[in-house]
Parts: sequence; structure tokens; C-alpha cells
Amino acid sequence: MVEMKVKTIAVDAETRHPVMILTDADEKHYLPIWIGNNEAQAILSEMEGLASPRPMTHDLIKTLLEQFNTGIKRVIVNDLQDSTYFARIVMEIEGKESEIDARPSDSVALALRFKAPIFVAEKVMQAALPNKEKIAEDAKKFKEFIAHVKANPGKYNAGVVTNNAVLLEALLFLKQNGLEMQPIPYNGGL
Repeated sequence: MVEMKVKTIAVDAETRHPVMILTDADEKHYLPIWIGNNEAQAILSEMEGLASPRPMTHDLIKTLLEQFNTGIKRVIVNDLQDSTYFARIVMEIEGKESEIDARPSDSVALALRFKAPIFVAEKVMQAALPNKEKIAEDAKKFKEFIAHVKANPGKYNAGVVTNNAVLLEALLFLKQNGLEMQPIPYNGGL
């Protein structure tokens, strides 16, 4: 297992959904986990030390657990299936450890409130890592595309495609090489 911490909560530019970014102590490995808005708010409020006038759900759970003289020892993001992460909350109840299935976002929100460590299973880290071979292949194809652009400078104007035929040719080249491009409409100037 790898001990992680919450680096930040970001927003996915495409989907506009919050993304919890976990990182290891050296910040060499990152694990993005898409989460809900309420969970993002719960995590951010605890990270920033913001108190709510009334207890929010994770604060209420913390209070309930403390009333029964228990707390959270650690949380573990332990599985990844069909792009869905799974987690376990480890508690100590009457001297015995007990695990509860939970979503990673709720687990982390509670771990932050209890100052409990956050772990990610090695198999999850490996499954979540990008495919290095695919990245290398895409980079090679992109370099070929750049060479194609440089070899045909008359078709391109300072990186802005101004001709529909050229745009279609560029899109066709990318598609044939397994790449995609989202054209940005030219607005006549900056």
C-alpha cells in the first residue's frame, strides 16, 4: 500500500465534475478520482478549516463515532472496477479492527476529519497508471503529424488553420493515426 494525501480538488474541464487528486509524500504519483459536488465540498471545507453553522453529513458521522468512543484508524482505496474506485474505512471498535465498504470520497472526507492516514492499494495504483506504451505510440504519431505540418508550411498560418480543406486533411491524418483533435474556431484575431 502507498500512503497518499489529498493534494487538491480540481474541476474536470470537460465534464465540470470535481476531481480529488491524491498524491504520495514525494508527489511523484498522482491518483485522480472523480467525485460528487457534496463530497468535494466536504473535503475542501475540512482542508481549509471552514466550519459550517450546522453539522454537515461527515461532521455528523464524526460526532456519532466519537460518542461511541471510536474513530477511523485509516482508509484504503482498495479496488478499481470498470472505472469505479472502491474504498474501505478501518475503525477500531472495542479493541478490534473493523472494515466498512465506502466510496473513496466519503472515506477521505472522514479520514481528514479524524486525521487518519489515506492509503491506496498497489494494484489500484498500477491499474490507474497511464499505459506508457500507448502514450509513447501517441507521441510518435503526433511527432509525425508535426513533421507533416512543417513539411507543408503553405497550408498552415502560424498554427491557425484558415482553410476548410486543410482542416479536413489534418483531421483525416489524425484519425488515420488513431488520434483526435478538437478544432478551435478562428475568431479573426486575439
